Amino acid sequence: MIQLLRRRPQLFVFLLAFSLVASNAYLLLVNHRPEFASDEQNYLRMARGEFALVPTVHRYRILLPALARGVAEVLSLLQRFRGVSQLSLPLGVSFFILNTTFAALTGLLLYRIAKMHGATSFAALLGMVAVMTSGSMTYITGLALVDSPAGLVEATLFYALVARSRPFLLASIAASLVVKEPLGLFLPIAVYYGNFVPWSQRLVAVVVATLLAAGLHFAMDALLPLSPLLKPQANLLLHHAIRAFYRLRMLTSMTGLLAAVSVFGGFNLILLGGLTGGRASIRTWAAQLHPSAPWFLGVVFAQVLLSADISRMLLLAGPIVGTAIALILDGHPLFVSFRRQLDMVPRV
Repeated sequence: MIQLLRRRPQLFVFLLAFSLVASNAYLLLVNHRPEFASDEQNYLRMARGEFALVPTVHRYRILLPALARGVAEVLSLLQRFRGVSQLSLPLGVSFFILNTTFAALTGLLLYRIAKMHGATSFAALLGMVAVMTSGSMTYITGLALVDSPAGLVEATLFYALVARSRPFLLASIAASLVVKEPLGLFLPIAVYYGNFVPWSQRLVAVVVATLLAAGLHFAMDALLPLSPLLKPQANLLLHHAIRAFYRLRMLTSMTGLLAAVSVFGGFNLILLGGLTGGRASIRTWAAQLHPSAPWFLGVVFAQVLLSADISRMLLLAGPIVGTAIALILDGHPLFVSFRRQLDMVPRV
């Protein structure tokens, strides 16, 4: 195993990310009440095939609940082989397994993104740790939610732009809308900054994403007609847009500020440190960020305004925040003594 980790350092990064996420998420999984989060109840209903009470905004995000149902069936079958009978499927555990795996893959991408920006291995690891240990990461992996695959798709998109990878770019575009509709806000960034891929291929990927989402909506409505008691999705989106102004006011309140600061916790001090020392000091790291980074942050802010949960949406800034933390630790004058200490730390 040690030899394998030496030959495959990225496996070590994945296992580290998995352990960081799983340990905290498992505590939440086994210690929260069923009514703790209404979104979780909706996705659990979807996994059980109960769509009558699922709001329109959730009912089309079926991929992860369907995967969770499949994993739960396998786990239940294994339990029966052991002679253990269960009254219900272990859906919470299956969501936990899938969400933790998706989050760990995201952590691996965050590490690779920081490295491609020129960060050292140790600083890139710390940037990844800042995101993996976020309270919001614990929340979305310990509960039956669909934010983890959405975060993976977004991280894959940013990775594709930084690495100039055509397969990753086209795959992230095609998967975006069918995983979670708000990811469509990132598509203009993908199309504009993905200029290493021919225009025709980028547009085809957008068309594929649109057709996949439309096909999924059509199939869901045909097989499971929408209850007349539920609002159409277009009406809900308009409602969210109207309430964006009120969410902006909440974001500037003490409650909103605490929710925003709590996402990355103490690692915010590194970000604040990176903004000190004047323009020259800031450029030591900010100039290295990919040109699309500010636009990613702009889309994340838009999603914060459109969502009822500030913390969960701010976690989408993880690829930028993790990279910024790594670059600040590596280049900002404030952390010179820290970098000297790193000479005594084994690198990945």
